[in-house]
This record gives sequence, C-alpha cells and structure tokens, in this order.
Amino acid sequence: MNLDLWPLEKTTSEVFERMFYLFPLQGDSPPPQSALTPWRISLRDQEKTLFLRGVFSPGVAKAMAANYLGLPEEEVTPILADLTLRETINVLAGNLLSLLAEPFELGIPERDPTPKSPPLLSLPFFLDQGSFLLEITE
Repeated sequence: MNLDLWPLEKTTSEVFERMFYLFPLQGDSPPPQSALTPWRISLRDQEKTLFLRGVFSPGVAKAMAANYLGLPEEEVTPILADLTLRETINVLAGNLLSLLAEPFELGIPERDPTPKSPPLLSLPFFLDQGSFLLEITE
C-alpha cells in the first residue's frame, strides 16, 4: 500500500460533512489523547496489514452521535457515542479504500487502547467541540 495515495484528509472531511454535518479542520499538531477508547480497523492487501485508528475527544464524539442520530446532545449516552465512533471508523475505511485501485480486505472495527508501533501517517483534526486524530499504523 502506498500511503502517498491515501486521500485521508479529503475522505474524512466528506464523511464528517455527510454523516454528521460537521466541518473539521486539519491541524498541524496532534490533539491530546482522549479518555475515550480508540477504535481501529484493519486494511489488508497482499503485502501487509495496516490499521486505520481513530482517537476522538468526548465533545466530538457526543456531537457526532447527536447529529448522526438526530438527538439533542444531552440525550446522547456514552454507549451511543461509542457505537457512533465504531461506525465512523468503518465508514472512513470503506470510503478511503474505495478510492484505491489496489485489492484489499477490510476488517471489523475493534478497540485499540494502545498502538503497537508509531503511526506511519497521522492527521489531527479540530472542531468547536474538540479534536480527533486519525492514524495509519502497522
């Protein structure tokens, strides 16, 4: 997989605008790690397996769930926010890989509290509600 071809920033902006009516801005420095457990999904080709990993601040997760489910933010439970993050990492990976010409296998979203290696690619994003970080890891 050639990471230079991965249009992660564009894919993220499009998914957030369509699913959550949120408009994230890509930043220069990583946001702080969130108290929420990160989610990851495997991206496997013939050569190796990589992971798309997402770390979301509680404020961003709550806003995402509220907009996605059509609920007031005060009605968003931690479980609803967590399930929204799981679906988000799945949709981001699917949209990202649909743009690549290489054959791939997409895994199932799973919790990823501690990455096993430094990120190959890291993109921090910011919103009024907080921040989130997307990474490609091995």
